[in-house]
Amino acid sequence: MILRSMSSLIVAGAIAAPLLVLVPVPGFGQIDEIMVTTRKREESLQAVPIAVTAITAEQIARQGISNLSDVSSLDPSVQFDTVYGPADTRITIRGLSNTRGRSNVAFLIDNIDVTTENLNAAGSGLLANRRLLADVQRIEVVKGPQSALYGRAAFAGAINYVTKDPGDQFEASASMELGDYGRQEFGLLVSGPVIDGILGMRLSSIWYSSDGYYVNSLSGEPVGDADGEGFALTTVYTPTDELRFKLRGEYSKEDAGPRPNVRVGGGTQGYNMQLFEYPQAALDAGLGRNTQFFNPASLSTFTALINFGQYCPEELKDPARGPGFCLPTTYGSGRGKVVTQSEDPRTDRDFVGTSVETFRLALETTLDAGVGTLTAYTGYTDFEGSDTYDQDWQAMGRPDTLLGIQSSDSLTETKQFSNELRFASQLDGPVQFTLGTLWWTETRDFYDSSVIIFCTLTRRTSTAEGTQDLEQAPNLYCSGEDGTLDNWQQYYRNLQPQIGAPWKAETDHWSFYATLDWSITDTVKLSLENRYISETFNFSKPNQSSCTQFFGPNPAPLPMTDNPDVRCSVQDVLDPDFDLLPLPPALTGTQGYRINRGSTRSQFSTPKATLQWQATDDAQLYFSWAKAQKPGGVATTPGGGAPVNFDEDRFLAEKMTAWELGAKTDWELAGQLRLNSSLFYLDYSDKQVGTQILQDGFLAPRVVNAASADVKGLELDVLWAPDLVAGLTLRAAYTYLQAEYDNFLDETTNLLRIAQLGQGCAVVFKDGLGPNPPGDPPKPDPFCQLDLSGKQLERTPKHAFVAGVTVVRPFLETDYDYVVDLNTNYQSKRYLDQDNTLYFEEHWLTDVSAGLQGERLDVLFYVENVFNDRTIKTGGFGPDFGNQVLELGFLAGLGVNNYFGTLPDPRVFGIRASYRFGGL
Repeated sequence: MILRSMSSLIVAGAIAAPLLVLVPVPGFGQIDEIMVTTRKREESLQAVPIAVTAITAEQIARQGISNLSDVSSLDPSVQFDTVYGPADTRITIRGLSNTRGRSNVAFLIDNIDVTTENLNAAGSGLLANRRLLADVQRIEVVKGPQSALYGRAAFAGAINYVTKDPGDQFEASASMELGDYGRQEFGLLVSGPVIDGILGMRLSSIWYSSDGYYVNSLSGEPVGDADGEGFALTTVYTPTDELRFKLRGEYSKEDAGPRPNVRVGGGTQGYNMQLFEYPQAALDAGLGRNTQFFNPASLSTFTALINFGQYCPEELKDPARGPGFCLPTTYGSGRGKVVTQSEDPRTDRDFVGTSVETFRLALETTLDAGVGTLTAYTGYTDFEGSDTYDQDWQAMGRPDTLLGIQSSDSLTETKQFSNELRFASQLDGPVQFTLGTLWWTETRDFYDSSVIIFCTLTRRTSTAEGTQDLEQAPNLYCSGEDGTLDNWQQYYRNLQPQIGAPWKAETDHWSFYATLDWSITDTVKLSLENRYISETFNFSKPNQSSCTQFFGPNPAPLPMTDNPDVRCSVQDVLDPDFDLLPLPPALTGTQGYRINRGSTRSQFSTPKATLQWQATDDAQLYFSWAKAQKPGGVATTPGGGAPVNFDEDRFLAEKMTAWELGAKTDWELAGQLRLNSSLFYLDYSDKQVGTQILQDGFLAPRVVNAASADVKGLELDVLWAPDLVAGLTLRAAYTYLQAEYDNFLDETTNLLRIAQLGQGCAVVFKDGLGPNPPGDPPKPDPFCQLDLSGKQLERTPKHAFVAGVTVVRPFLETDYDYVVDLNTNYQSKRYLDQDNTLYFEEHWLTDVSAGLQGERLDVLFYVENVFNDRTIKTGGFGPDFGNQVLELGFLAGLGVNNYFGTLPDPRVFGIRASYRFGGL
């Protein structure tokens, strides 16, 4: 109720703010002016008719900003999630999340696009979400579609890192950070002229490590630990006043242990559970029953239709309510949860986590031709990364005594090359223009050795009490002579060395863009821009997931135990030519069973128009209209348990029309008050979302296009430097988002999902078959049509708020200033996915730092997460092959999700210090 009242007042204020800018006010110099290059030329932040957050070098150093997660905490319109591993990064601007498909946000370093996309997983990859080196001058967060300015991936906005150039004087510095949990970081910087006025160089380096905040309770080994090093060398060569070259090279190597992910529902740590009943209509239709393995009259089905399985606490079980299942409702708090992850059988220690190496080269060439400036940006990136971790986040004992393991083991190699040529006019008169072209290419190779051991169909000969005996499916058994289970660890070792299942993606992009700025009067300006894009995507991937194919090195079956007389009939899974399921007729002949190949091509334009009115020297109003498009493509996630042809994996382009009304103003209010506001409406269709469809009797993951969605939003940004206390700056920002699906009908056969939504089930039959007459057996392939219209967009809060206080004052009679910096942010609850059944709870986070800074020496003490908030803020889900198999059987894992969350960083104390040498 309080937030609703606050939002109403803020909305009223935002509507009134643009009217108030008509009142002229004198300018004040208390707020430092920030220069940005958002529109590819240097101009004041307040002069840009775009919603932009600029994070300065001073703020980066003072607040210890080191990655995209830190950046997102400073802007309430930005949300950041890291799910399975460090590469699974998902960033949202103004409610536009990308659960599937290309990132909605462009990532750039010195205006060079390094946006990429994961293979075999969602997320935006690791090329941008890297630890910052010590040479970042500014971070610009640009909100709203910006395709003409920022290229191929700026559907919802862009984040641009601007690096520092060498200065005109020699300078050097050494920095250090020490903190709780083994946190340490050391940096060195040397910069200055080599040939005065002609050649300058800047070398920065960093080394860091951390023990992580948690340990695996089964091994005592740390999780979330990290260490790395990197350096960057920047050379600026200016042979003439008109010609300038900037060459920057960067290398970094980083290692990170497994993330501290824990189960939030079911298994050995069940929390926040609720009983959900199956709709009777779905039961009557026979939804979820798979007759290939099970008796169709059984309640033990492909989608785990079990009454009150082990996921239900005793107090929730109620047979009087009919068939049902227990699932979590909220991710809740991390308090009381402990990490229990399996060992890597190859080492009998924890899985190693993530290791990455990145090499980058960037050349910026600028020629001042008098009538304009010609600039060329050339970029090259070479990235290699590996991920190895337990992916079901569950184990019982060391060694793990669960019936199986789901683990990630992959290698990624990415190469990017781009060349952009741009001419920006410098004409006398009211009209200026920019013309440019971009050629961008990327090659991604991904080798997947991940395994789900239960996909070998191993099972104990005896079933758990209360579950159905599977006598009719003897191939699901895998036992030794004494009837005991052969452990998954030995089977895992027998799979080694695995040949990684090959995935390959090649993207070739070409675009041409133009902008026109027309100063209609001294105070009114019209800007027109457009980018024409042509992009080809070539892709190949395994036709089924690692769940059903191991790409094993040996065509002959391998024994699962040291006893050569003990062997399972299902060991033929190891044979690369073995087909778990027969090929559908559509896939025989021209289509390969093992590898699915194809290509897509996208061609489209992204126009934008902006009308800007400089009402006074301190007040600007702007209105913009834009078209944005995110290309269609092919699902870069596993195909599931049934093979498909390439066309079945395609999805359409996602399109959006955006309107925005904004104001940027300065006021006299006992000092200088800066108030910026923006109202926006985003209307888009064919939103790309991940779901599951029925394919040959199996649920298979797909990317589909939701019918439509829209976002109505408000942003307020306030900065106040009062005269009352010299050196005091107060800042606050608030974002309200009403982000909902307009019209979205989704199809599923998963009874658990149907039960969670609690909206009943409109049963539909394939091939136009009607419902069953009373007493007749169920007809094949029924599914439920879910109405998700009105659901909130995934991972998007309705309310988000950031506030900060900075004080810089002289310290006694010394040459030092004392500095106090406090930053706090709030997010309301966010739903995990489009179903809106599981959510991350609202939370506050507060950081504070205080210390002394002088011309040469800075010392700051800091506390992160001052109030030790333990709310789980990010997480994900996937098929569950953990402890539930003990009671529900192997195929239950394909119908029940494994919900997991990342334990949050606790309160951390530390100190940052730096010392500068040379000229100042």
